[in-house]
Amino acid sequence: MPDAVRLRPIVLPAEHGSWAFLFEPLVIALACAPSSAGVLLAASATSAFLLRNPLRVMLRMRARRGAAARVELAR
Repeated sequence: MPDAVRLRPIVLPAEHGSWAFLFEPLVIALACAPSSAGVLLAASATSAFLLRNPLRVMLRMRARRGAAARVELAR
């Protein structure tokens, strides 16, 4: 399948250190002062973090017309 598009590079960010920069403060904050507002804030921060890479792929590939499969998968 040479035309198959891999999902993992589109969905998950490749920067391994960025996971620690996101989750360490969230886990420490929720451990020190657990609250429902904190859980919602952590969920929204995680959602924004995970949406950043597909959005970037979609915007970059939209400029190139030949990568329609990756754009559709990112969308």
